Amino acid sequence: MKKLLAKILVVVFCLTNIHSVVFATENNSVSEIATKIESYISAIDCHDWDTIISLSPAADKRDLEEYYSNPVFEKEKVGYYAVIQAQLENFTPVALKDIAPYTDLSLYKELYGGSLEVFLLNVNFEVAEGNESEYIYDGLNFILTIWGKEDGEWKLIEASQPPVQLVEQVDTLVLENDISDYQRAIQVAKLRQYGVFVNMKGEILAINNENMNEEQAKELISNVFNGVSAMAAPEGNERPKTIRVYRTSSKTIEKINFYDYCKNVLPNEWVAAWPEESLKAGAQCVKFVGWYRVYNHKYYGQGFDVKDSTADQVYKPNTEKSNTTKAINAVDGEGMMNSDGALFYPSYRAGDYDNSGKNGGVCKQNGSHYLDKEKGYTYWEILKYYYDNSDVSSGSIKKFSY
Repeated sequence: MKKLLAKILVVVFCLTNIHSVVFATENNSVSEIATKIESYISAIDCHDWDTIISLSPAADKRDLEEYYSNPVFEKEKVGYYAVIQAQLENFTPVALKDIAPYTDLSLYKELYGGSLEVFLLNVNFEVAEGNESEYIYDGLNFILTIWGKEDGEWKLIEASQPPVQLVEQVDTLVLENDISDYQRAIQVAKLRQYGVFVNMKGEILAINNENMNEEQAKELISNVFNGVSAMAAPEGNERPKTIRVYRTSSKTIEKINFYDYCKNVLPNEWVAAWPEESLKAGAQCVKFVGWYRVYNHKYYGQGFDVKDSTADQVYKPNTEKSNTTKAINAVDGEGMMNSDGALFYPSYRAGDYDNSGKNGGVCKQNGSHYLDKEKGYTYWEILKYYYDNSDVSSGSIKKFSY
């Protein structure tokens, strides 16, 4: 009874300390989501993990229950455990078409049909001293929230870090006294695209870039904070060194060499016996799903980049195959960006053994086999077949070197 009473008091305290948000709408769905957004931030503020779990879709609940019951994450102040105070400043609706390059929107449409809404949140976090990380820092943070209707109720199906391109594209309400914080948060987001993670003061939290040392990172930070053109396009043109993977069986987070991660994902997503160009196309998809998520964290408040399951892509240690590793090595040093010169999330799906899905923005695994074996396509022609002139790239995708 004492525990129940304490919990009730915590919830009451949270609900009476929600920051006032400027938002008005006559849309009932949006009004309902607005209330849930406030509940979500309030739950972070009070470490009310039960509310966060209740806001999530059924498919995510088990993982979340196991995550928030893990005493190691609490002890080490991983993700939202590091937050002392959370304050919602404002939030802005975002068009579905605008997020298509930056998440697996095609999957969400399959699961939720037309019942999808998107909002960009501006949230101020106070983080426990010494516990800022590449996943969360003290000050203004941007969170992209995607909502889907499940059994008649809106659920939070993704809460991720948006790329700076999307943040700059959205017409966010910024109050005059908040403009300097907003501009600095934009600069923090820009640096993240190079694998340099900093806080609002410009202090380095982490460097996850194969070809950058601390001195180079400091120079880059100075350039970005002072408005100097930092590096040649595209942003994010250096492969990450590592990726943090949530191991669903052990309920732990592992920091894995990025190259090793790719070698132990591709044979679990593409068939190793398939022809070479199909495997090379798969290598690029696998590589850039991981790459994109290292720089734009999908699991924003949980301190990892991807799960090792079909929720992202299947990672199994020690499953490397010679054919798939050969394909990964063959496209090493070759990057993929959309026609705007930005990294995008390269969705892929099994599909049928045919040529369906052209310009659909989703690479079909069986289709890549077909286009290679039956049509003689190169790996780049396969990728262009699916991603060119689609909702992830308005024109032709482009190569870059890293």
